[in-house]
This record gives sequence, C-alpha cells and structure tokens, in this order.
Amino acid sequence: FIAGSLLIFLLIGLDVDLPDVGSRLARINFLWYGIGFLLYYFSFILRGLRWHMILKNVEVRRGQETVQIPNVFACSQFILLAWFTNTITWLRLGEAYRPYLVTESTGASFSRTAGTILAERAIDLLLIFTLLSLATFLAAATGELDSFTTILGIGLALVLLATTSLLAMRHLGVRISQF
Repeated sequence: FIAGSLLIFLLIGLDVDLPDVGSRLARINFLWYGIGFLLYYFSFILRGLRWHMILKNVEVRRGQETVQIPNVFACSQFILLAWFTNTITWLRLGEAYRPYLVTESTGASFSRTAGTILAERAIDLLLIFTLLSLATFLAAATGELDSFTTILGIGLALVLLATTSLLAMRHLGVRISQF
C-alpha cells in the first residue's frame, strides 16, 4: 500500500509524462540490458572468488583447528545476501552479516572473518588509489593537474591510514583484543 501510494505521488507530484516514458521504454535495446544484467550478477562470482581467496589466506579457525572455508559459490551467495541486507538495513549491516554467515556455516571465529571485510576494504582502497594515480598521470599529460593533486593527496593519506591500521591490528591484535 505504501509503495503504491508513493508511486502514485511521484507520478502525479513530479508531473511525469507517461506517453514519453512509454515511448522511451519501447526503444530500449533489451540485449544490452540483458548483457548488463548478466555481467552484474557475474561480478558477484568474482567477488566471491576474491573473498574466498582472502578467507583462505587468513586461515579461518574454530578454536585451534582450521575450518573448511565455504566454496566460491557459497562466498558469492553470502556477498549477494549481504548486499541485499545493506539495502534493507541501516549502517551497512550487510558487511557484518557476511562474517556472521560464515560463522554460522562453519563455526569459525566471527572476529577473524570480520577482519577479512576490513582487508577487502583496504584492497579496494588501494585499487582506487592506483586508479586515481593513473588518472593523475593522464591529467598531467593533458595539463589538467591542478584539481587532481588535492584528490591524490587525500587518497594517499587514506591508503597510508588503512595500511597502518591493518599492520597495527596484525602486530597488536592480541593486545587490542585484551583491552
């Protein structure tokens, strides 16, 4: 009821030209939308592969024993479920839901699997900084460097902060957990 009321309000309140919308929808190339749909959902398999590799590298444990980590397909499902959870909850709780799903399915340590999310974000930040650096060099080649130096400095500071935080957690993890 609420969604229908909101849709009617948006159509009437924003003065949407329905015939124009209909003609634009009739001209859609569904092949491109189908390709985009498939690529989007294929990206979850790649994300699942990346997270599976990270989980394998941290040797997820239950007490003293190493547990069998979920396969790539399960990791992909967990990521898709976490994205859905992010859409219906506040504060990106899907990011905590992923390690919860691994903990529930394997009995692994929640804190260790949650650490993989931080590592994944650090990798994302490093990749974004690398792309930003490449864009800065391309901007320097075209003479448009002024606006990029500030952005590059902020990106470098964030990468250094993330790297320092991860190294501190790696070396001081036991002391931090006892604090």
